[in-house]
Amino acid sequence: MKTNIKRRNIDLVTSCPVCRRFDEDGGHCFLKCKGVRQCWRGLQLEEVRLSLLAGRTSIEFIREVLNLKPKIRMTVVLLLWKWWDVRNKVNAGEKILTTDSVLRVAISMSENCQKEHSPREAVLVSSCATSSEVKYRRSVLTIFECGGMEVHNP
Repeated sequence: MKTNIKRRNIDLVTSCPVCRRFDEDGGHCFLKCKGVRQCWRGLQLEEVRLSLLAGRTSIEFIREVLNLKPKIRMTVVLLLWKWWDVRNKVNAGEKILTTDSVLRVAISMSENCQKEHSPREAVLVSSCATSSEVKYRRSVLTIFECGGMEVHNP
């Protein structure tokens, strides 16, 4: 994220594009930012968020997510994906979605994935600038790449 680039002596504004209050790192983006905290609370996953905060490394974070019950794990993965999408759009100058909009998308996608697919597979659907749908299908819970390391779900 931005703080990693700044460590390489590149002049860059490292504040979070969503809240503009703190330096943005992975922990802030997905767990600490005011906007994402509202999303976790709206999904009634505050306890999960707090347990993820306890991890010191990204690998511990991923292992904690992989150890969640399938329905909760799917919701968490889709929330993280949707929040990353929101963050990137705000960073590109677009208006931020409301918490309710983010929650609707995360809940809808989670419900659809749980109806149509096994808990180990997710279908992520996103709208492009042309409004055509792009479907990205892969097993998001089997392998995560993190810092060049693969973490496999046991």
